[in-house]
Amino acid sequence: MLRRKRADLLYISEYTVPGISRGLVVQIAQESSHDQVTADFTSGAQQSAAFQPTTNIVRLWCSVQCSVAFGTDPTATNANKPLAAGVPEYFGVPPGAGWKVSVTTNP
Repeated sequence: MLRRKRADLLYISEYTVPGISRGLVVQIAQESSHDQVTADFTSGAQQSAAFQPTTNIVRLWCSVQCSVAFGTDPTATNANKPLAAGVPEYFGVPPGAGWKVSVTTNP
């Protein structure tokens, strides 16, 4: 039986505004999102495409425990912000700054 190697994946969703409920800002992101191509970091640290100019919130979900770094040319290492597998996290990013996220495994 042939076994496939698991893929280490980071799913990235971009949002432009926080959630609104009954006229109040709430701690959620307002759909609809702009979903990027999934970042596959099975072979090492990977960088996303630049976020959309209007993006100021990103949602990250990874298939394995990982570390992420943000910036205009980031390279994630195990010393960066750790994320648990299967738990979505939201981060604020500066709109129009050309920011990206980099991801790497963090066993």
